[in-house]
Amino acid sequence: MNQSTQRQQALAPLARSEPWDMLIIGGGITGAGIAREAARRGLSVLLIEQKDFAWGTSSRSSKMVHGGLRYIASGDYKTTLLSVRERERMLSEADGLVNEMHYVMPHYKGKFPPPWIFNTLLRVYDRIAGKRYFKY
Repeated sequence: MNQSTQRQQALAPLARSEPWDMLIIGGGITGAGIAREAARRGLSVLLIEQKDFAWGTSSRSSKMVHGGLRYIASGDYKTTLLSVRERERMLSEADGLVNEMHYVMPHYKGKFPPPWIFNTLLRVYDRIAGKRYFKY
């Protein structure tokens, strides 16, 4: 089978008369996750990608849904608040797709940020989330 025939066969399911419920552009971890959740809820989903699905995901992303810890460190409270709210929403609505992940953050003597600053930021971050994630 030549490449042209393979392409035609791959594109055949797209030639449908009824509209798609959802069109997702981008097959990275976010697009794939949204497509999975929408299909799980019974929607007909068309996901398109410029290259191959998830082609750059492993090399360009930690695949983490973060809540903006980097933003709070730079003093951007508004973006931190929005990020935390979005993360908490995804944790509650996308069970199995978004899960809590615990990790250890080392501190090195004489390096920035000192533990007291970092720990203070984590406590503020927990307050914004309305949940206690930080453990010393």
